[in-house]
Amino acid sequence: MAIETRRQRRLRRQRRKKVVLMTGMGILLLVVFLFIGWLLFRIVSPPKKPLDIAKLYTKALKEGDYETVYTYLSSQAKARYPKEEFLSRNKNIYEGMEAKNMEFSFHTIENQKKRVVIHMKMDTIGGKTEFDVDADFIKEHGDWKIQWNDSYIYPTLRKEDKVVVKTLKSKRGTIYDRNGNMLAGQGNITVIGIVPERVDDWETTYKQIEKTLGMDRETVIKKCSASWVKKDSFVPLKKVKEVKRALQGAEPSKEEKWLDRVLAIPGLVAQTQESRVYPYGEATSHLLGYVQNVSAEDLETLKDKGYNAQSVLGKSGIEKQFESKLHGTDGSKVIIVDSNGNERSLIALKLNQDGQDIHLTIDIQLQQQLYEQFKEDKSATCAINPLTGETLALVSTPSYDSNDFILGLTTKKWDSLQEDEKRPLYNRFTSRFAPGSSMKPITALIGLTNGSFTENENFGYSGLAWQKDKSWGNYYVTTLKDYGSNVTLRNALVYSDNIYFAKAALKIGETTFIKALKNIGFEKELSYDIPIAQSKFSNDGKNIASEILLADSGYGQGQMLVNPVHQASMYSALMNDGSMIQPYLIQKKNKKPSYWRKNVFPKEAVSIVKNDLIHVVEDEGGTGHSAYKENIRLAGKTGTAEIKNTKEDKDGTELGWFCVFTPSASKEDALLIVTMVEDVKGRGGSHYVIGQLKPVLDKRFDAPETLTISIDELLQE
Repeated sequence: MAIETRRQRRLRRQRRKKVVLMTGMGILLLVVFLFIGWLLFRIVSPPKKPLDIAKLYTKALKEGDYETVYTYLSSQAKARYPKEEFLSRNKNIYEGMEAKNMEFSFHTIENQKKRVVIHMKMDTIGGKTEFDVDADFIKEHGDWKIQWNDSYIYPTLRKEDKVVVKTLKSKRGTIYDRNGNMLAGQGNITVIGIVPERVDDWETTYKQIEKTLGMDRETVIKKCSASWVKKDSFVPLKKVKEVKRALQGAEPSKEEKWLDRVLAIPGLVAQTQESRVYPYGEATSHLLGYVQNVSAEDLETLKDKGYNAQSVLGKSGIEKQFESKLHGTDGSKVIIVDSNGNERSLIALKLNQDGQDIHLTIDIQLQQQLYEQFKEDKSATCAINPLTGETLALVSTPSYDSNDFILGLTTKKWDSLQEDEKRPLYNRFTSRFAPGSSMKPITALIGLTNGSFTENENFGYSGLAWQKDKSWGNYYVTTLKDYGSNVTLRNALVYSDNIYFAKAALKIGETTFIKALKNIGFEKELSYDIPIAQSKFSNDGKNIASEILLADSGYGQGQMLVNPVHQASMYSALMNDGSMIQPYLIQKKNKKPSYWRKNVFPKEAVSIVKNDLIHVVEDEGGTGHSAYKENIRLAGKTGTAEIKNTKEDKDGTELGWFCVFTPSASKEDALLIVTMVEDVKGRGGSHYVIGQLKPVLDKRFDAPETLTISIDELLQE
């Protein structure tokens, strides 16, 4: 092995010194460069101050980025609030109270460099709220961190507290009749339910429930197996109308006896629950309609209008038409409660707003009487005060019960309503029908107004069948009564002569007739508080297709269709010197009448036709004589419309009409009733309608018997 020389050792030492020197210089240069970089970084991006951190914190909070929010917390805060707990608490609170539109402003305190006052504004489900948060900071590893606690969510919130949202329920508006009787509003229903722990023999109970409540075993099991159900829970099974107990000693009602049988089943109990109710049931259902819980589809368009998953929505009738007024808006309050559930402080409050009450012009007694008389028929009735326009009754039969939709309509019940040939869900007073002879007074008014004929003009004897000429082929206009050769307007109305009014329409002419019909509202929308069908004089609403159809239209056949409310307005012209009243349903302070069509007929023509209609009732041979009353003067017109495919059709049906009014009554007592009944063929035609209306007229106009004592009798005593 070679021995290292002195020169080699010297060179090796020199090289080592050189390496050390170069390394030292490199390290020194690196330190210098790092220092310069640090200086530049501090100049370009100075260390974040508490205010900077506060702004970053609130930005992340506004975005709901609670993960980032957590990074700004001090180690002490993180130790007290583990990450998952922090994220869950913040998310639940802010989302629970639907916090949005957050705004922040900041204020630093000069003598407290470690504190930033954050002023916070936000919208919540309970409305707007704003408050100050005193945010304290601590420096950790050169960075400022927030000494976070629950008061940063809300100043009075503590770790053991909860933020709770309470709904302040609103009340839906009540619907009243003209005398303050509640037609729809808050009431009670009876809820039949089961308490599982009280059932010993489930098989027997299932069988008894099916027999009394009509619920199958699977339905009961499903209800009792819900996740929220405990052994002592009350599980609702069926809602029924409120069952009130009879007074002591009185005979129990059928409903009470039924409830007693139900409650005899082990485990079944009954509770009273508040609900919207319709006290008059079927009598008002087509008029009032019903409400149901909003659907998910409804909420998509209504959530910004004060509706929530617990809201109800009017689905038909007055309930639907006046939904915006009847609907109440729920309020909310966001509160802090302690561990025992006691309220500690209020964060935000939005008061509930109850819906508006609606007062109808309807007379519920008249409404009920009309319903009872026609409930087995397919009918429509409109009763108004012809001098004020107030609608006193609107009835469509057969009917359904609005309460069924509140209590829960079973599939079986719904199917039976849908499949019923009488169509109980069909609202007839909003529809239109062939008016038959009830149209004759209107044809008379049109002809007299236009000078097409006079009241005393004799149209000539035509017997029981007539045609204009041979161009009509085998078509003849027929009538039922041969009253001789004095074929004048009065006799034509009294005996309801089809031939006279066929001739009258031809005398008037198509152009004049159509113009007059449009002038009294045909093919036009009647502005009414609920939508009703427009009356029509022909299928196309433009022309009457033939001379035969024009003749038939004169006595309410052909293609003519009339809505009962419109018919009432037309007849009201006979009480208003030729102006058609504007009917209305909602009570108003000023009862000054308004008119839908003013001065459509001259007073002279009105006087003639009105007097003739008095004779229709008062003359023994008049078609409306069976409605005659000695104690009140009535005027009216019957009508029977044939509904068949051809003139020769023997299997068609008939509609019966009776329009009756009080021609001499005061403004307070005036009454006009228009009733249409389907399928009166073989039942007396329009005379069946009069027979059904007679008890209603008797009850309204017959004064109760009073004891009369003469002066001589008084003196004797």
